Amino acid sequence: MQGEKTVENKANYIDGGNFKTRIGNTTYLVGVFFNNAKKVTVEDRMKNLIRQEVVAGNF
Repeated sequence: MQGEKTVENKANYIDGGNFKTRIGNTTYLVGVFFNNAKKVTVEDRMKNLIRQEVVAGNF
């Protein structure tokens, strides 16, 4: 796991909430954060993820 972000970097992040997901007998609590300093939008990131899945043949 990565180390904790520094105080300066934490100011750039926006809490996106959290959710629980269950895989098998294990329940995971997933926290979502967005970096406000990045210029990439959520739409851009989703398009990129979809492109990567298509190239990999995971559809």
